[in-house]
Amino acid sequence: MVREWSMNTQRGLLVPVRHATVIKDLYTIDDKHGVELDGFEDILGRIESDAARALNEVLTARRWPLNDRSRQRLSLWVSAQYLRTPRSRGFLEAQMNSLRSSLDESSVNRLRDEIRVLGWTDEEIDSKWAETLAYYVPEGSQPRNAHVGWFRNLVFDASKKLFERPWHLFRFDDPVLVTSDCPIVPIRENIREPGLHLLSAPLVHIPLDRFTLLQILPAKAKIQKGDDLLWQGPQRLATMSNIMVIEHADRHTYEHPEDSIQDVLSSRLLRGPSQ
Repeated sequence: MVREWSMNTQRGLLVPVRHATVIKDLYTIDDKHGVELDGFEDILGRIESDAARALNEVLTARRWPLNDRSRQRLSLWVSAQYLRTPRSRGFLEAQMNSLRSSLDESSVNRLRDEIRVLGWTDEEIDSKWAETLAYYVPEGSQPRNAHVGWFRNLVFDASKKLFERPWHLFRFDDPVLVTSDCPIVPIRENIREPGLHLLSAPLVHIPLDRFTLLQILPAKAKIQKGDDLLWQGPQRLATMSNIMVIEHADRHTYEHPEDSIQDVLSSRLLRGPSQ
């Protein structure tokens, strides 16, 4: 069980872990005959399974820094966790709506010479263009398969860039961290601003469990051995982390049933810094 806090009601309820953050059929896709498939969920499951081994190294074996293979697995998991949320998906959908709205028959004429180089005839180009215009929509929900295509194109590039940045790990003596339904927090001036900020943000903030916080720092020209540092986490960092996680949450935040972190945090904020 976890304690699930609603961003709307500010009330916490105990819910089974298997029900927390679950959205049914978010990444169900269709084959060419319209039959629903869940193969993409299997891919996400493999990403999570590989990441679980890397997280076990960090959280149970207390190993740091990670070797390259485990670091790659965790990079891919971080990217997938960020991109698979309804917020990221909604932003991508809005971008695709805007792009589709800007397309018309004249758009293909600007691309015709470039496409001919690939060996396509004008008839094939016109047919494919018409198919594209019919597939994507200028407003409302895009086809389910389109979301999977966007995810696939973005997740591997994002994970490669995260892998190339320095990572710092903070361990706390007590359970002081909460998480949310948007657990990967790109730290920017306005962290709730719509957009995909995973790579543009100077700092990426990920609570791994109640005791452990991962921060992915700004990119460097070249990562050196020893750039991935381990720190003893101070209480003020835990408080800052929890505030940012709560601000970045979509609908719910989560904490261990035995913790009362959000109650304590709320009372501190209400008392003010002088107390």
